[in-house]
Amino acid sequence: MNAPRPSSRWTAWGAVLIAAVVAGALAGSVDAAPKPPPTLDLVVAIRSGGHCGTFAQGLPTLVSRTDMRPGDRIDPIEICLRNDGSAKGAARLTVIDRVDTEVGCSPGEPAADPSCGGTGVGELGRQLVVPIAIRPGCTGPLPPSIGFPFDTLSRTSAPLATLRAGEVWCVVIGLEYRPSSEAEAAASQSDRVTWRYAFDLS
Repeated sequence: MNAPRPSSRWTAWGAVLIAAVVAGALAGSVDAAPKPPPTLDLVVAIRSGGHCGTFAQGLPTLVSRTDMRPGDRIDPIEICLRNDGSAKGAARLTVIDRVDTEVGCSPGEPAADPSCGGTGVGELGRQLVVPIAIRPGCTGPLPPSIGFPFDTLSRTSAPLATLRAGEVWCVVIGLEYRPSSEAEAAASQSDRVTWRYAFDLS
């Protein structure tokens, strides 16, 4: 039976093998130590000015915004992903630890959202879209982004890239407030959503 495949995860708030050779006691024979299992180790950095910053296991808060209005966009952030392991792995992005809350009632909101201002679940998260674009090797022009509904990323991961050992790719992540209707825009007023982005390599 094959051993389970290793995985590595890194999360952010808005995751050296040495092989030894041993000489055997018998004349003319050399026994190699057991080959270490393949590993995956994802490290990340913010890309700025065309260069990746210091790679680490985590980063500070990426997104923080108040008073978003329909159509508003948050400036995209470019993140470098590097596989410091010895095996090839598939990088994916997921939204985790999502919490939607009601924090008040704006004028006109009660008609669309009778629970506003209470302890119910807020509606803001389901009106957000996360545009994602991939820059292979962190070089060259940035291809067009694909908009992933925030709700979708909360339930399933988005594929980003296949990283060989030592390989670096970049992902550009944005955030847009796109209410699907005037009623949904009214219902999501005075709401708040918090979450973390999780980058997995498996």
